[in-house]
Amino acid sequence: MPNVESCKEDILKKLREAGAKGLNKTGLKINSKIKKQALAELEKEKKIANLETGRKYLYVLKEFDNPPVESYKEDILKKLREAGAKGLNKTGLKINSKIKEKALAELEKERKIANLETAKGKYLYVLKEFDNPLEMAYDRVEEKVISYKTTLHPKTRIVKDCEKRCPERVKKELKSAIDWLVGENKLLELKHRGHSVFIHVSSVQSLLPSDQPEEKSEFSRDQVLEAYNKVTQRIGFSNVEIYDLQQELGVPMDELKAFLLEESRQGRAVLSFGDWPLASEETRSGAIYLNNKPNLLVRFKE
Repeated sequence: MPNVESCKEDILKKLREAGAKGLNKTGLKINSKIKKQALAELEKEKKIANLETGRKYLYVLKEFDNPPVESYKEDILKKLREAGAKGLNKTGLKINSKIKEKALAELEKERKIANLETAKGKYLYVLKEFDNPLEMAYDRVEEKVISYKTTLHPKTRIVKDCEKRCPERVKKELKSAIDWLVGENKLLELKHRGHSVFIHVSSVQSLLPSDQPEEKSEFSRDQVLEAYNKVTQRIGFSNVEIYDLQQELGVPMDELKAFLLEESRQGRAVLSFGDWPLASEETRSGAIYLNNKPNLLVRFKE
């Protein structure tokens, strides 16, 4: 019959083989009183550590009882980059241990990520660059109105439909997003029995006359995207200053603005305000005005 010391040696052997991954009680075959005693003594002697994951247990050798927070932070950032503006909740991020909770909290404190509360006690995390409620509302409204196809709806109905599972901060911007889309000529505002109703221009574009000859730019869309990708890689954000894009591309600003405006109307790019008070004169030179408001930034959709 095995004694406590032999059981302790067996546990240590299994944990050496498992390394940083560790083992739970099932993996360690803790199925008797003497093995439970051996496990408890190893913990007391600080030879092993119990990494609690919820109500479950994971044992590792003491040398692995300090997994680097940085590695978990990188994993969280990677998942949020892939999720983009849609973001992820704690389940999607697999926040199931104290060390991961710590990594998440540190990223919030460092302002690398933002928490958009969707309801009391429910959270949605995004990279800081996507912490733009108005832009998120813009994308949500446009997607919803496109889904209506040729059906016309008033602003109140559009807002109501968009509010489902929507972060509170984004809800507050839904009406402004509709006005923004109208200003970009992406939504058409029509009158029906004295009330305004809306339809996405893509739903009726084929019915509209096209008597204007298509203007050809001195640069291609591929060239613009190549320059855009260079800027995003350099600054680490998907929203880039129009001025920076123009400098990278080396084309006349007026031509680039016309191109970006058309890309926005076609739903392939999103223009956003940026920070006008802090912007330099050079940055302000790239502003595209919609509804008398300057848009300094552009983001191309994938």
